[in-house]
Amino acid sequence: MTPLVARLQRYLAGVVPLAGELVPHPARDRLPLAFQHPEPVLGIIGTRPLTFLLIPIGDPAAAARAAIAIATALGTTDVVLVVDTLTAAQRRGLIAAGIPFVVPDAHLWLPMLGMQFTERASVPAPREHLAPATQALLLHWLTTAWPPAPRSSAPRPRSTRRP
Repeated sequence: MTPLVARLQRYLAGVVPLAGELVPHPARDRLPLAFQHPEPVLGIIGTRPLTFLLIPIGDPAAAARAAIAIATALGTTDVVLVVDTLTAAQRRGLIAAGIPFVVPDAHLWLPMLGMQFTERASVPAPREHLAPATQALLLHWLTTAWPPAPRSSAPRPRSTRRP
């Protein structure tokens, strides 16, 4: 199992209900030689079998043509491209072409299942201590009278500064 397939397995297991392990596609011998290595893998999400194709993506239009050629050769419509990284332009191009894709630990777009996930940022680790500004604010609230005393409407005395 390649590292990308292992990452894909771990990512899908954490995000969607994946039934079983990803296995080499049983009909991979019907594919053109260019698409047999790295070999496509088969996974089942819910009850729907999906073919995951690990190919580098340069031009989204070329990737769309490759996905269509593979879907035709395998006799399926559910071909999902799996890549390490995608630029925003490539992502928009694949979505515009209607090609499902997965970037493990980052993006998942499976329109046939109505799924779209995007990792925006990592969740910050919880702090054990309050920040200094928060501590100062809490001390201020705890040491002052609440509610604050009403202000007097009497005029303020003028200062007695000497010239």
